[in-house]
Amino acid sequence: MKHNFFLLLTLLICSASIIIAQNEICYSYDASGNRIKRVLRSSQLAKKEPRLNRMYNDKYNITLSSSSSDGHFAVNIVNYRGGIDSYLNVYNVAGLKIYHKNIFGESTDIDISSSANGVYILEIIIGDTKSQFKITKKQ
Repeated sequence: MKHNFFLLLTLLICSASIIIAQNEICYSYDASGNRIKRVLRSSQLAKKEPRLNRMYNDKYNITLSSSSSDGHFAVNIVNYRGGIDSYLNVYNVAGLKIYHKNIFGESTDIDISSSANGVYILEIIIGDTKSQFKITKKQ
């Protein structure tokens, strides 16, 4: 009887640690590569709303959102003014540019679904302002 109790207790502890380990830590970086923000995200199983990551700088409020982690992202830029040379790049962890797109409005979509799963750096350049996000593609 004691053996079954300890077996059940061990199983419960292992299950709880797996559930707790479903959190993710996301970082935001400034133009110099310094980490300026750390966000702890709960498991996507617990909540179905889109994931948001925000970057604030002197001129713009940039929001990166994704309803899943399959490589489709939406970038929204508040206070964006047209006529400024604006674009975004996505780099893999080796520093190779895998995606480039010009920005023409407040909302832009990114599709890196054809790329391999892993961690990428999204760089958004609006005039002389540079912002970077760490993004993860899982599916």
